[in-house]
Amino acid sequence: NGRLEETDGERVLGLFLNTLPLRLQLTGGTWLDLVRQVFATERDSL
Repeated sequence: NGRLEETDGERVLGLFLNTLPLRLQLTGGTWLDLVRQVFATERDSL
């Protein structure tokens, strides 16, 4: 996540602020197929 290690590191406020849950059906294939499917799902969710 690019954050420096500090005391109280368990308090990761804002770490999941920009997380977008996606639902997609994995049909197998290559990593490139997976990236394309995730990209298409994310694009269609906007």
